[in-house]
Amino acid sequence: MKALKSKNVLITGASSGIGEAFSHQFAELGANIIIVARSENELRRVAHAVKDKYKVNCYPIVLDLSIENAAKELFGEINLLKLDVDVLVNNAGVGAIGQFENYDLERYRSMLQLNVNSLTGLCW
Repeated sequence: MKALKSKNVLITGASSGIGEAFSHQFAELGANIIIVARSENELRRVAHAVKDKYKVNCYPIVLDLSIENAAKELFGEINLLKLDVDVLVNNAGVGAIGQFENYDLERYRSMLQLNVNSLTGLCW
């Protein structure tokens, strides 16, 4: 996939699991990685691992995408780095398991912000 060499790939939810795996896969293809998550220590661990192993640029941005206007804030951070995003992997997301009434309304607002509003804002 030579088409990804030196391209910038933005991956949300990149501090563990599938997001972390995407970070390694795109870096292995030569892409520079912009990784986003709310857990700073884990995000920095992933950034160091990717940089050391694949010798690409990796820009960790600590941000909670479940907060209102987070997508706009992320766009601003990426602009400060003077980067363009070539590929977006909208991986961040959460859910609730169990009875609807067992969670408070703020939990659902936070989930909707992350799963719908931030996702839509980043795509736009």
